[in-house]
Amino acid sequence: MEERIIARLFFAETSVMGLLSILIGIFLGVFCSQLITAMLLTTYGKSYTLLWTLFPDTVLLTIGFFMLCFLIVGIFNTHTIQKTKIIDMLASENINEPKRKKSDWIHLVVMLFEGFTVWMLYTGIQLIYVFYDSRFVFPVKLMFCGNILFPVITLIWTAFWLLKKRTSYISTLLLGLLVCTILNTFVSASVPALVKEYTLSFETHTIYQYLLFVLIELLFCICCFFYLVSRFIIFWKEKSPEHRYTNETLFFLGQITSKLNTTSKTMTLICITFMFAIFLFLASPILVGWASGYLEIRSMYDIQIFSRYNSVSNEKNLPHNNYELVTDFLTEHNIKTTNDCTFSLYLPNQDDFYHRQKYHFPVVAISLSDYNAIRTMLGYEPITLAENEFTTQWQSIATDEEREEFLKAHSYITTDAGELTLSPHSSYQEPMGETIYNSYTDVLYVFPDHICKHLLPVIRNRYIITTEPISYESAQGLEQAFLAEYPESTNSGVNYAIRLSTLQINSTKASIFVLQAAMIYAAVILMVICLTILSLQQLLDANQNKYRFYVLLFANWESRISI
Repeated sequence: MEERIIARLFFAETSVMGLLSILIGIFLGVFCSQLITAMLLTTYGKSYTLLWTLFPDTVLLTIGFFMLCFLIVGIFNTHTIQKTKIIDMLASENINEPKRKKSDWIHLVVMLFEGFTVWMLYTGIQLIYVFYDSRFVFPVKLMFCGNILFPVITLIWTAFWLLKKRTSYISTLLLGLLVCTILNTFVSASVPALVKEYTLSFETHTIYQYLLFVLIELLFCICCFFYLVSRFIIFWKEKSPEHRYTNETLFFLGQITSKLNTTSKTMTLICITFMFAIFLFLASPILVGWASGYLEIRSMYDIQIFSRYNSVSNEKNLPHNNYELVTDFLTEHNIKTTNDCTFSLYLPNQDDFYHRQKYHFPVVAISLSDYNAIRTMLGYEPITLAENEFTTQWQSIATDEEREEFLKAHSYITTDAGELTLSPHSSYQEPMGETIYNSYTDVLYVFPDHICKHLLPVIRNRYIITTEPISYESAQGLEQAFLAEYPESTNSGVNYAIRLSTLQINSTKASIFVLQAAMIYAAVILMVICLTILSLQQLLDANQNKYRFYVLLFANWESRISI
């Protein structure tokens, strides 16, 4: 048979199997698309039914794309087969693998990793410079220090190895880097974990950056592991003749070392692919849970209006209005409300107006009547205070140690209206939203009404709960109308903002669905790639392994006969 006929047969077989795979994949895709639809409708709390539909244009595009791929690959394979002699094809299974050559790929990997370590060190320094605060709890402080300390140790170890390079091997460097990388992985992974635990004010791109650091460090760990294992096997074979010639050990060592050229790279690729798939499977519910939990805190009220005085330089410019625009809009669109509370937040001392250092803003106070109105709005029981008593309201992210330390240092407060003593019931921790607190603070004072009448109001908020959820169109219209009259930044320095639960819930759920679907889809694809590589590896080695294990079997028979 001529080479061109063999090439055509091979191309025909590949095309038939490819077309069959495409048809099976299309029908499986129809089924899997129902899962995506169910996931989308479940995200929005809607019911769903299975619908089996095929879109002709999509089917034709799919078949055309994959057939083009098979055609291109088939042309290259046909060209390769035509250049191969028939005798070489028949004797291919008896040809030993090429001699293992010394590869310098690990040196390139180490160089890239050292550059990555410098980047990670720079990020750690920048992080501690911008976000560090001495009031952080010990785990957060350890996270900040670890992201600087361990990259420095990694670079120091590399510099030490370079000084001793004549007397040490690359394996020594890799062993030390492997230990340092494991430590770096833990401190890098602690950044997104602690951000969620303590609600740190890190920027989103910083969290993504450290997730990228974790992935790169895991990839480097895998490369180091397989390189060190392969070097150990070769070293053990060469230096331990008493073990090498025991029973069938020589045969198995020959099997392993003869495959180090291909198997090590294949297993590395499989591990990297499998690691990415596992990471996506695990990260998807974590990120979705974090986003869903944060949504509950942000959208506790149907309409939430708040202001900030961070840029106000004159007390006369502080807000005092009741946001009548919102009232007019609700009346015009016939939107009824069940609760509506407009209130101010006050500074205990007027001099605190000028104390606005980042992370050290003063704690503001709310009047008892406004506080009870918000508690009633959220379904909590009202509280009572004596004439000269005060209590505190805390965010859920505040730790017990922070609360105890703060209350111990503030058993009484001197205000512009007199001195107040801490109530026996000193703190409340029911969720009441984020905007009820001053910037960079986790605690709120609750003062009697007659005290607040003599204090300086600096923040003006309004919380509304409607009888029925606001429609998406009405929510968009209210947001646009509000921002037109109360922009986020004004000439007076006051910052206004409005949050509508309808818009927040819709946008957050859409983002959650896109994130979850993309991560699960990518994870499934990576798992299929991983299984495909394993299948091809087994098919490729099946015939050769059969011959080699026949040799081992005959050797065992001969040894038993001789015994």
